[in-house]
Amino acid sequence: MSGTLCRVEVFGGLRLIVGEQVITRFRTEKTALLLAYLATHLHQSHPREVLIDLLWPDSDVHSGRTSLRVAVSALRKLFEEHDVVPERVFYTDNFGIGLRTSAVATDLQMMERSLRLARHSSSVSERREHLARAVRLYTDLPLKGYYEDWVLQLQQQISERYFRALDELVKILEAEGDLDI
Repeated sequence: MSGTLCRVEVFGGLRLIVGEQVITRFRTEKTALLLAYLATHLHQSHPREVLIDLLWPDSDVHSGRTSLRVAVSALRKLFEEHDVVPERVFYTDNFGIGLRTSAVATDLQMMERSLRLARHSSSVSERREHLARAVRLYTDLPLKGYYEDWVLQLQQQISERYFRALDELVKILEAEGDLDI
């Protein structure tokens, strides 16, 4: 986690790692899902209305805003309890909410980076190493145990990328005569 304040792992469930502490229990499931969504969509600010529609689709505007405020407050408190200044991890403004990429690392982000590096590799051995790293990071279904529509879509997209990477890695290893991953 060099340079980052925390790590969010999504493969096999949802875990927030702050220092040596592994956090798997959150105030509410919606608080967990808010963290999960922000972590799986790191490089953008998310309008409050979008988050409300995603996490509290049946709520009216006022109730949805209140629910979002409570979930954000729960995340702030969680960071404070682990001696992390919440503003260093995520930001909120009048328009949106997001995680600071300089403060948060995710296993999904690492997998995506490895896949990107594999695509742009200049040698087969370099490509093989990046693909192997991406495949190793996929330890289980992303956000296993959550069943919201956006989670199921994410699971499908990431699983497809994983299986394409695995297929490509196997082809490289077969061509090299080495199937020991």
